[in-house]
Amino acid sequence: MKVNYYKKCKGTGRAKSFGCGEIKFIHRYSLCCKCFYEFLYNSEEGESLLSKTMIKAKKIASKPKKRKYIKWVDKPLSEMVKYVQFEIVNPYIRLRDKTKFNRCISSNNGIVDAGHYYPTTFNKLRFCCQNIHGQNDSDNRFKSANLASYKEGLIDRFGQKYFDELEKLKADSNSWPKMDRIELIRIGKTYEHLTKKRIWCFRHEEFDNYKDLTNN
Repeated sequence: MKVNYYKKCKGTGRAKSFGCGEIKFIHRYSLCCKCFYEFLYNSEEGESLLSKTMIKAKKIASKPKKRKYIKWVDKPLSEMVKYVQFEIVNPYIRLRDKTKFNRCISSNNGIVDAGHYYPTTFNKLRFCCQNIHGQNDSDNRFKSANLASYKEGLIDRFGQKYFDELEKLKADSNSWPKMDRIELIRIGKTYEHLTKKRIWCFRHEEFDNYKDLTNN
């Protein structure tokens, strides 16, 4: 590594004609800082060097910075929630329902989204497989999940008992423990396991059984 030191300020190389001749702390081209800046701004060689340096600096600055990859289990809790929902749970639900039924829970249209019967504002149910089903984008995004038809679809597909169980889950969820990192990781890893093994869970109780097995 080059170390600057004190010596006579007398330009070398491109800056050969510059230098005050005094013993000073040397910067580049054997020039002190003052003479080096005079060289940069008052000579063709210096201006050319400065221009090339600025162009190079702009190119470096314009390059997109690579984001350091962070495993989802190490993300902040709020980012983990989004990742687990959109990158793990929703793809599982879409694949599950396309495989088993290939039609939206609230219509005969194709499956594009994973729609919640009870919305994600019911935080305890946002990852509940019994509360999420494959849905078309129109019903899910523009008709507030089209709940009347959603309910009919649930009963038609799974029976009245299934819907009653969902309502009870909603009532009981108030007493469930608060979602923390450990529980969120358990849920995410369980869905990853189910996706990999192509195991389709439709009931919360069934999912919980796999969660206990997968995370032991």
